[in-house]
Amino acid sequence: MTSEFTFTGRRFSEADDWGQSNPSITEEMTLKRILGALDQGRLLLVEHRFYRAASAPDWTVFSDYDLFKEYLKERCHAGDAIHVFDITDSIQDGKQLVYGKCPNEKGETPAKGAY
Repeated sequence: MTSEFTFTGRRFSEADDWGQSNPSITEEMTLKRILGALDQGRLLLVEHRFYRAASAPDWTVFSDYDLFKEYLKERCHAGDAIHVFDITDSIQDGKQLVYGKCPNEKGETPAKGAY
């Protein structure tokens, strides 16, 4: 494990077969791949599954490596699963599911505007 990261545990079960040979998000090659993608201007969608928390995963998009590392340090605990997806092409190809603007109290939305 990279010494820069230390994760505390909220829960622990021997039945989950903990070991140093299992995949780790902090492995040097894993972090280099993430850094390389972000350095190339890629957008990464991170699915954060909480170890033994019986809750829905958290989804966050990153374009900055330092913010990704900060997220790991501040939001993650030992055993959490981090899945990283490159979504750049999907966004650039305009493959949006829907589009709309938020209406005011009258149900109106602007046809124009500075965004």
